[in-house]
Amino acid sequence: MNMKQSLALTLMAAFALSSSADDLTRKSESTRIRGDIGKTDLTQVTIKRTNGDLISVPVNDLKTINFAGAPTELLQGQTNEFSGASQAALEKYQKAVGGTSGKMRSEFEFLIGRALATLSQVDADKSVEAKSALQKFRSANKTHYRYLEATLLQAAVQAGMNEADEATTLLQEVVDGPVAAYKLQAGVELGRLHLKTGDAGAALAKFDEVIQQSSAPEATATKFAGMLG
Repeated sequence: MNMKQSLALTLMAAFALSSSADDLTRKSESTRIRGDIGKTDLTQVTIKRTNGDLISVPVNDLKTINFAGAPTELLQGQTNEFSGASQAALEKYQKAVGGTSGKMRSEFEFLIGRALATLSQVDADKSVEAKSALQKFRSANKTHYRYLEATLLQAAVQAGMNEADEATTLLQEVVDGPVAAYKLQAGVELGRLHLKTGDAGAALAKFDEVIQQSSAPEATATKFAGMLG
């Protein structure tokens, strides 16, 4: 067997492995965890590794999730998105979503909403479409592992559209939710929203509330980052 044949077999084996198992990556580390996705809810995603180990990943630490048999556009779109090419990512997600169903379709619908939300930051014409996509996802997926992240994204989109009351309601939903990291983030965003609407007193009160709820050193940095906008 020559080198080219060996390489081809290696690539074929890798493709077969990737298409026959689920996998995910965490924000906190780059290692891809391969296995079978199990229980998922508002707070976590569990995956049973090929060696039998069961791993629980908090939703705020989830970077990517790929289901067995996913179209190639999923990985391609993720690569585009994380390199800053949100338009290219959006086009790949939109191309592939029609041929998916179930949990894979839900993930694609979230990714479409997220890509649109990112694009709306530089192109206000995308805001209505982003809001609609995220609202549709949230309405159909109340207990989904992406629900709270989608709520934060929709709040950001609506804040950018000067829909402060609606954004406040969305952020308060996250503050009242079960994920501590997202509660902290939503609290800071509420403070920033108060600043944007000219209520400095309410903003400072919210920032202080966030600090009191977290003893982590990064909380103070988060407060000042929010105050500075």
